[in-house]
Amino acid sequence: MNNSPTTKPKVLNVLLPALAAACLIGPPGALANNLFVSSMGSSSIYRFETSIGAGSQNTFASSLANPFGLAFDGGGNLFAAGYGNGSIYKFNNTSGTLSSTPTTFASSLSSPTALAFDGNGNLFETDYGSGNIYQFTAGGSRSTFASGPTYSFGLAFESSGNLFVGDASIQRVVKFASGVPSTFASGLVSPEGLTFDSSGNLFVASYGGSIYEFLNTSGTLSSTPTTLASGLGHLNSLAFDSSGNLFATETGSSLNSSSIYEFINTGTLSPTPITFASGLDGVLSLTLEPAVVPEPSTMALSAMGGLAGLLQFRRRRLNKMR
Repeated sequence: MNNSPTTKPKVLNVLLPALAAACLIGPPGALANNLFVSSMGSSSIYRFETSIGAGSQNTFASSLANPFGLAFDGGGNLFAAGYGNGSIYKFNNTSGTLSSTPTTFASSLSSPTALAFDGNGNLFETDYGSGNIYQFTAGGSRSTFASGPTYSFGLAFESSGNLFVGDASIQRVVKFASGVPSTFASGLVSPEGLTFDSSGNLFVASYGGSIYEFLNTSGTLSSTPTTLASGLGHLNSLAFDSSGNLFATETGSSLNSSSIYEFINTGTLSPTPITFASGLDGVLSLTLEPAVVPEPSTMALSAMGGLAGLLQFRRRRLNKMR
């Protein structure tokens, strides 16, 4: 083995930066999403750690007034529609810790259902009782965005800022472009939950047991659906995790018979789901907590600084020997 002075610095030139990077990356699983699910039957919100699996279920919050739609804002705060008391709950995220004790973000609504945030941090809410779609600023100021559709349980924004709304009353999806509504797709069976994947494809959950997919080709979203899956139960809500896996809630026909399905992404989304969780009571909506890239700790930064210093010392020594 060659242990000449010129060999060791060459090895260190490769090894030390790699070690420094390892200190910054952090432990495996640090980027995992947590799945939050509203249960109207138990008046609770459940939390699942998707990196662990269905066995990780715990009750995040309880004694809520029939929680329905869920959504996270850009700061990692969780919002929940209180269908039973006409309010929107807010669970504050402080320094990376999500409180399980809610504050009231909005009140005096009429059976709020779906929630979604636009790219500017405004919250949109479908009001089942009034048939309105309301817009809230980050400070809680409310304005009426649109009147109708009257039977909506799903909202989703595409990257360009257009809002898509499921209208189960007349079996269609409505598109709002610059606030102007138009029928995007019709003839769907009770469209409820809506979500977009990272490629801009739109997915729609049907209470009739299917998941429709509207493909985005070169920036153009087709209004003609294909069917990802069918023959399932009463589907309500959809959400993608950071790995591109799709989750769907299914409301059962009896007590403790609701399920959560997962469609695995292996480069292509599988049309055959696995059961992520079952035996739940009246689950309706789900959302994924935003994946957070952990900041390097003080220890990691210190270690990196030490490694960088050692590398600099080795280079200086090599220069003197030349």
